[in-house]
Amino acid sequence: MTIFKKIFGLDESEVQKNCIICPINDFSLFIRKNDRISKGLLFSATNSEKATVISSKNNFLLGDCVLYLKETLCENIFLFGSCASTGALSVGDPVLAEKSFSFESFSDMLKKKNNPELFFPDKELFDKFHSFTKDKSLFPATLATVNSICLETDYLDWSKNNNVKCFDMETSIIFSSAKYIGRKAIALLYVTDIIGKQSFHEPLDENDRAKLLSSRKLISKLLVNFIENELY
Repeated sequence: MTIFKKIFGLDESEVQKNCIICPINDFSLFIRKNDRISKGLLFSATNSEKATVISSKNNFLLGDCVLYLKETLCENIFLFGSCASTGALSVGDPVLAEKSFSFESFSDMLKKKNNPELFFPDKELFDKFHSFTKDKSLFPATLATVNSICLETDYLDWSKNNNVKCFDMETSIIFSSAKYIGRKAIALLYVTDIIGKQSFHEPLDENDRAKLLSSRKLISKLLVNFIENELY
């Protein structure tokens, strides 16, 4: 058994040219009733009709996930997941990441580093997806990828000064690692909480829960339709 199969649960040769990377709780949005789910040491994966879907419990391993895809036929990487609004967006709002500052280092956040590196999605893939979904109410936005929930509030003033609409924990990792292996990547997110106003640990009311569920379904459906109609 290869290292790849041990980690992902499937062979390199089974990976398709379009790969969706998502948290484990979003896995079900992309799989069909009879799809075979392969479970590896670090990731779970399945092949839908037009894409390989990979899920992980740990965001800090997503860079490794992308690096291992270098030895496969993967061409396009789509990050699907959650983010926290810095105040401009509401719970359930769908987000298309235009760029992402990297606060991936917890130690740098503690030191109040204010000049993080900036990473971008692949322009061709971003423009194509944006054009495909331009009438679907997605919000193109600047993000910051952080490695601490506790320290997010310390960066609210910085986020306003830099027009950062959301914080997440994966986007700059995906963008940088995809560029490193020569693959295209974009990130599609949904807002789950509002920093300093509607905390991640507070239960959502019925309206926000409904909006969040609707947003997750909308974005996942748009992504599947985009792959099926624009990339094949």
